[in-house]
Amino acid sequence: MDLHADIELARDVLVATVGGDCSVDSALSVLKGTRIEIGMTPVTDSTWLIDEVSMKLSVAKLRMFKSTSLRRSTYSQYRPNAEVLEEFLSSTASNAFIGETTVAMRP
Repeated sequence: MDLHADIELARDVLVATVGGDCSVDSALSVLKGTRIEIGMTPVTDSTWLIDEVSMKLSVAKLRMFKSTSLRRSTYSQYRPNAEVLEEFLSSTASNAFIGETTVAMRP
């Protein structure tokens, strides 16, 4: 696979635009103009996490059938892992019986 992309990077946004057609396999190609944009948000002074991913994906199937799709995903409510894990474990312990589990193995 030979991919050529123009990449722009600002403090809070990364943009990649495909500059030429790129074969993924014999049946699928990513077409020129495909654009992926990744937005970032600061969670501490030195840590930035993804808050939005937008894609305009142009593909050709069997080099004949072309299509373009748009997709946008957002991410929010970031919390430190320790806090989330503690909350998860306390809710699991209070809502379920934790005991021994026997697993039967078949040859």
